[in-house]
Amino acid sequence: MISVYINNCSRNIPGNVGLFIIEVDNIVSVTITADEVSEIVLTAGTSFKHVDVDLDTLKRDEIQQTKWPESWTHNLNFKLSKPSLSISDLTNQLRTASPCGMAAIVIDSNGQGWLIGWNYIENYIRALYLKDYNLDSGSADEVAGVDFGLTTLSEFKDLPFDNALNSYLAANIDQDELLFVNPASSTTVDSTIITVDSTVITADEI
Repeated sequence: MISVYINNCSRNIPGNVGLFIIEVDNIVSVTITADEVSEIVLTAGTSFKHVDVDLDTLKRDEIQQTKWPESWTHNLNFKLSKPSLSISDLTNQLRTASPCGMAAIVIDSNGQGWLIGWNYIENYIRALYLKDYNLDSGSADEVAGVDFGLTTLSEFKDLPFDNALNSYLAANIDQDELLFVNPASSTTVDSTIITVDSTVITADEI
């Protein structure tokens, strides 16, 4: 049943300000509460890694491909400058991770975090992979850089984070890693992360 939609008159800022990526098989479980991500548990010793993209180049989009059953193309596009050994190393790591896939966290300019490449039905089987790599050396008056594109196709939309995890993302947006929960010690990075009346779905439950 279609519900009432009330427009939020708060400021709406386009664009995205943060990107973190992990190999999807390092996600142990994701807790979904009221259709929002409220907790992520990772394999001990792993983390979402920060990718410091060029300013104003990170774009997330979802494009509906079929009406029934629904399918959505999920795209992440960003640019890194200038071409270097570090960018070549990252490219090889993304290529190596692509066969099993990746999950990403994008933080938009309104402070909302989004989980891409994982959903609570298919879990990790429709993860992101490296689709596009375009290096442009540029001419004398242009910027040299590499354009990247990550993509996947699934029947489900990207998942938003809840307020507690959005606060955690905002506090750690400049960090090299997002650790979330270490299952070996059962401790959280941020004590404000609380899960109430939620269902935990793990990769073993596919």
